[in-house]
Amino acid sequence: MKATHTLTQDEIERAKTQLKAGVLMKRESTSARAEGNARDMAIYGRIIDKDETLAKVDAVSKEQLEKLALSIFTSKPTLASLGPVKHVLSYDKLQERLKV
Repeated sequence: MKATHTLTQDEIERAKTQLKAGVLMKRESTSARAEGNARDMAIYGRIIDKDETLAKVDAVSKEQLEKLALSIFTSKPTLASLGPVKHVLSYDKLQERLKV
């Protein structure tokens, strides 16, 4: 699938920079920091240090992103509806439209 191989290294680096800036800016808010620490404790049983998070972002490779994109774009979609659903496409028609 073409969409999985069109990322450039510049785009990846720009995305990493934006993500890392978001991680650092979130730490400026006491409530966001407390929420993040609580989430880390619930999921990992420990608070994840910002340096560990930034290192993991830096470690992501183009190949890993391509593999993830291929998995996303070739897997069957998930369909969830809320409210009046009489006009929602059936799951089979949705798959047909997306050619999954």
